[in-house]
Amino acid sequence: MKFTYEDLDLSAEVAQDLTEFGPDLEVIAIYSTFPEVPNIDFVTDYLWGEPKREDFESEEEFEDAMDNYLESLETLKERKYKRMNLYELGKIIQRQAEIF
Repeated sequence: MKFTYEDLDLSAEVAQDLTEFGPDLEVIAIYSTFPEVPNIDFVTDYLWGEPKREDFESEEEFEDAMDNYLESLETLKERKYKRMNLYELGKIIQRQAEIF
């Protein structure tokens, strides 16, 4: 059986983030499995990596971003995920859109 997973919205979001933030942005790829191919994990979403203080104009903005980041990490407790940069994520999404 051949199976492909292509999420055009996810692909567009990654492309936009690559343009806006560059390939080195740290992200957390979130994986899912599907009954059709239970032995293969597909990236179905991603979170930005840990905020860096120098990326924010005020301490309040940084603290808000850090709170959101820590809250997002809580959602990963039951999920498979991997830290990587945005370029690596883009390559994975491109590959998983191809037929296996």
